[in-house]
Amino acid sequence: MPHPSAADAPNAAARAAAVAPLAPIAAKKPYAVPSPNGARVDNYYWLRDDTRQSQEVLDYLHAENTYRDAVMAPTQPLQQQLYDELIGRIKPDDASVPVYEHGYWYYTRFVPGQDYPIYARRKGTLSAAEEIMLDGNAMAVGHDYFQIGSADLRTRRMMSADGNTR
Repeated sequence: MPHPSAADAPNAAARAAAVAPLAPIAAKKPYAVPSPNGARVDNYYWLRDDTRQSQEVLDYLHAENTYRDAVMAPTQPLQQQLYDELIGRIKPDDASVPVYEHGYWYYTRFVPGQDYPIYARRKGTLSAAEEIMLDGNAMAVGHDYFQIGSADLRTRRMMSADGNTR
């Protein structure tokens, strides 16, 4: 097979461009966003869909994700290698430092092979029986995505990822 010459470079670039996916371009739809300091125009305000119901927005996001997947496909082996290295450095049974408050020791811990923390406490001493206050692994069952936003179990207030206090 002959070695490609400089004259072949434009042809190679054209072939690569023909194979590369095209990035979706969001439509510009001017919208005046009100503000105490005067309105401003946001051409992409239409992409804000807090209800996740607009088919036009969902179609655009699907196109963006498809483009990302196609562009990132060649890096998949490296992504997996980095992921494996990061996971390999995490202690599977990690736990926080216990904090003593109002007669209880509060802490979080992880169970090897599971993804989410367990929030627990022990009354009086660290050798007392464990009370599980919040089990992220049990809460995540049946969900494609799950995240505990924040939890202050010492006051028994929890905030979910959507900002709602529970």
